[in-house]
Amino acid sequence: PVVFHNDKNVPRLRINSGYKDLIKRGNHSDDSTKDYVRQKLEQARWLLNAINQRRTTMIRVMEAIVEEQKDWFEKGEAFLKPLIMEGIANKVSMNVATISRVSSGKYVQTPLGVYEIKHFFNTGIAMEEGEDMSKRTVKQRIEEIIAAEKSDTPLSDQEIFRMLNTEGIRLARRTVTKYREELGIKPARFRKRSGVAS
Repeated sequence: PVVFHNDKNVPRLRINSGYKDLIKRGNHSDDSTKDYVRQKLEQARWLLNAINQRRTTMIRVMEAIVEEQKDWFEKGEAFLKPLIMEGIANKVSMNVATISRVSSGKYVQTPLGVYEIKHFFNTGIAMEEGEDMSKRTVKQRIEEIIAAEKSDTPLSDQEIFRMLNTEGIRLARRTVTKYREELGIKPARFRKRSGVAS
């Protein structure tokens, strides 16, 4: 995949050449005016450089994320891997605070839709094969299990816990409860629905 900054419709910031001319005029402007303009020009250049640096940083960070999450981009949500900001920070030789700033409140348009950059950072759950599965993928699996349950006999957290274990996903029963609650899904006793229409 190719990563680019989607700012083609944003007007480019430039320094008005009239201010540069004001300094060059020499005897037509007094020293205090020229010093004031010179100071503001330096501030403007610093701002432009900071904006360009932020754009470059965002692209570098996103390229590193795409490289780490290649399977997600090619195969979908179930293939999201565990990834922490420290990993990307080390990969692009930046500090974690910079990665956090670049990721917070920023969005990326992908073939799978628009996602906040922070979507790609998540902790992992140990698998029996020794690999890690992302927390988000585990929550998606819990959601799928509950969606497929029989309405008159909904699955308890203990039963979901056992099903996940048989699939090789090792996590505590209380973690199943925690993830279910984070998904906004009610406990089994509140999900029970009678199959008889009234």
